[in-house]
Amino acid sequence: MALNLPQRGDNNWDTPLNAALIDLDTRVTSHTHSNVTGPTGPAGATGPTGAAGATGPTGAAGTPGVTVVAVPTTPTSTGVVGQISVDTNHVYICIGTNSWARVNRDNWN
Repeated sequence: MALNLPQRGDNNWDTPLNAALIDLDTRVTSHTHSNVTGPTGPAGATGPTGAAGATGPTGAAGTPGVTVVAVPTTPTSTGVVGQISVDTNHVYICIGTNSWARVNRDNWN
């Protein structure tokens, strides 16, 4: 923003007021406002989600775990391999589909 200043040769050129105006004009036109910032605006919209990545390979099947079930009532009660049961006298182990084995409990005396 330059001021409309008198030029050399104009009347009243060499006055203290003109000297002050020239000094002010020099400061205003040479000053940069790099340290002045305005308010921050609102955040922009979120962009679209990218494509899903590839699915990794399926791992190897593990060994079937042990499942505790109710005590079978007969050696052919419903059951699958990996099921066990315990009562006060026996440990029951399903050794095949609907096939149970029974082992007497030992107190390890």
